[in-house]
Amino acid sequence: MTITVILAIGTRRGQAETWIQRLPERFPALDIRTIGKHAIDNIATGAKESDAAVFVIDTPYTDIEEFRRDAKSILTQGAEIFLEYFPAEPLIVLIQNDQRSGQLLGAEELREDLRKLQESRQYEQALDKAEAEQARSRAMATV
Repeated sequence: MTITVILAIGTRRGQAETWIQRLPERFPALDIRTIGKHAIDNIATGAKESDAAVFVIDTPYTDIEEFRRDAKSILTQGAEIFLEYFPAEPLIVLIQNDQRSGQLLGAEELREDLRKLQESRQYEQALDKAEAEQARSRAMATV
């Protein structure tokens, strides 16, 4: 069984975060398990312990280096990754959403998310590179 992992790219308190939260209810027939970034190294173990068909990481990515690192870890565990990209939103919208959230991040954190967010192709290229490296590693292991 292939493990499917969805990574959202976008800012916290924006469309990406809302999409992640609503994904399981939008597809009730599909067993979607939301997991924290802290559990990424254990996705394969979690898949064995769960009937979840799909895993979605609970926090969207903006930092390309963090994304690369986590994508490599997920791929190393034999999972397949799908991306969902959400473009930047105005800072004032993110701040308003943050104030309604009940767990304030603050304007500086949200501004930093906006600063780090890259164009979608940057993340796609990073994933393509990680997948190619993983394929080479598997090919070398079978030799």
